[in-house]
Amino acid sequence: MVHHVISRFVNREWFIRDNEDRFHYRRLLGRALSGSDWRCLAYAIMSNHIHLALVAGESSLESWIKRVHSPYANWLNQRLGRLGPIFADRPSAYVVRPEDEAHLLAYIHNNPVRARVAELARDSHWTSHNAYLHRGGAPTWLGVADGLLRCGFHDQPSMFDDWINITIDPELAQSPIDAVRRLARRRGSLEVGTPHTGIPCEVPLVAHPNAYVRPAAAAILSVVAGRTKISPGRIASRTTGRDASHARRLVVQCGRECGLVGADLATELGISRQAVSRYQMLPVSEADRGLIHSVIQELCTPKPSKY
Repeated sequence: MVHHVISRFVNREWFIRDNEDRFHYRRLLGRALSGSDWRCLAYAIMSNHIHLALVAGESSLESWIKRVHSPYANWLNQRLGRLGPIFADRPSAYVVRPEDEAHLLAYIHNNPVRARVAELARDSHWTSHNAYLHRGGAPTWLGVADGLLRCGFHDQPSMFDDWINITIDPELAQSPIDAVRRLARRRGSLEVGTPHTGIPCEVPLVAHPNAYVRPAAAAILSVVAGRTKISPGRIASRTTGRDASHARRLVVQCGRECGLVGADLATELGISRQAVSRYQMLPVSEADRGLIHSVIQELCTPKPSKY
């Protein structure tokens, strides 16, 4: 499976300034890949960030890319006479669907064109594009033949070049992973898996073993609406009827039992946080307690998988 890996520099600074900087990164990348089961299809080494198209192996990305970035950061610091980190956090990695692999290579090879430092992809030596055109030779670790084949241009570099030149802005949606990760953790022991680039971008969620995953407020509202025979629209409003108010209280009590925060419940119900707090402090009757227990049991009981 192909991954799009993006590494950005701290504060988006332009640490890479000349061909020697780019050659040294390529040398370290090739050395690290030679001891890995990952393969590189394309690269773009820009001034303040780096793109890689990689065919994933069995080992993790972190198991080998640190052998590129750690020595490269040290080398750049010595060259620039500075101290401190070079790379901003870990690389971002996106799984690329097979139908998007060709657009990924076009996106990477056209980075200098979009940055307006080159008129055509072939005019820049910052990417692997000229290696695909057999201009200057390709490093042994770069999968040119594989890349051409995935783009539908087997042994046709000139046609590949023409296609790259007219494919300047392919759509490659990428999700703001940090925001997704924060939302996932609010639901319990969930972690974000490797996102899938495409339209739309998909972000898989992975639960820890024996994890308790809190149900969403919308799911609680839906089940309570079904049990009370009151429409979700009436419950999620400021309607003052006794039945709607009672259903809102049930949603809030169920949410509290499930570990949801007041802000999430307030947003789903269309009421203030203060109103949620008031509902939480109201006494619960035995009948309501039984109903709350049955709602939670329905929400938290694993459903059988369908194959």
